[in-house]
Amino acid sequence: MLFPSSWTGGYLDITGVNQFFKKSAKLAGITRHVSSHACRHSFASHLFESGTDIKYIQSLLGHVDPRSTDVYLHVSNKTLLGIRSPFDNPEGGES
Repeated sequence: MLFPSSWTGGYLDITGVNQFFKKSAKLAGITRHVSSHACRHSFASHLFESGTDIKYIQSLLGHVDPRSTDVYLHVSNKTLLGIRSPFDNPEGGES
């Protein structure tokens, strides 16, 4: 657990964090479902799309098994459009 609780003196658990998210969303007029998991997923996805190596994302999320990190990542159109063919290079694909 990462964040100390000002109410109990202990640490916040996932239930407390999600309650905070839901209350904050309601105050902001957001009607869609929100959770800390959605933020975690977005964080991992944005890192991946910006080119961060999956091993670093795995470490930041605290995953021991790489398969746990794969759940957070998806292949987006932005990622696919960033792939360049070797034939687009001036050398025409020759090494």
